[in-house]
Parts: sequence; C-alpha cells; structure tokens
Amino acid sequence: MKFKNLLATIIMLLVTVTSWAQVTSSSINGTILDEKKEGIFGAVVYVKHIPSGTNYGSTTNEKGFYVVNNVAAGGPYSIKISYIGYSDTTLTDIYLSLGEDLTSNFN
Repeated sequence: MKFKNLLATIIMLLVTVTSWAQVTSSSINGTILDEKKEGIFGAVVYVKHIPSGTNYGSTTNEKGFYVVNNVAAGGPYSIKISYIGYSDTTLTDIYLSLGEDLTSNFN
C-alpha cells in the first residue's frame, strides 16, 4: 500500500513540474544558398522587431544553416542577410505566432 501512495505522489510531482514549462517565444531558421545551391558559410542574419527596435542575430554554419532562437512572438519583423561579395537581401512584414518555428530560406 505504501508503494502505491509513493508512486502516486511521484507521478503527481512530475505532472506538476512539467506543467510549468510553457513556450514563451518563437524561432526563425533556414538555409542560405549560393547560385550553385551550396550553403554559404558565415553569412550574417539580422532579425529586427520593427516596433521596439529589438535586434536578434545569427551566422550560418558550413552548410548555410542558421537559427535565431528566443524571438518574441508578434511583429512585424524584418530579416536581413548580409555576406561579403553579395548584395544584402531583406524580407519585411514577418509576423510570428507563439511557439512558431518559421523557416525562411534564401538563394
């Protein structure tokens, strides 16, 4: 009988602890490819929340992949890609939902 009570208590504690974890942000990820469809290493990704001026940033890895985590939900946002030898590219009017993992690829 004591084992059942202990097991029930442990399960209730685990359920309570996991219910505290809530998603409070979003993220943006994607790949940046050159004209040969190869990833661009070291490209800079700027994400700006237009109303507040909050900036987020990342760089691409050797496969051209980037991720910007912990971005506040809402918008509008702009995403600017910059790399030496290429013209900057900017996307505007981006809105994020709570917990959204937006994929935005650039060529």
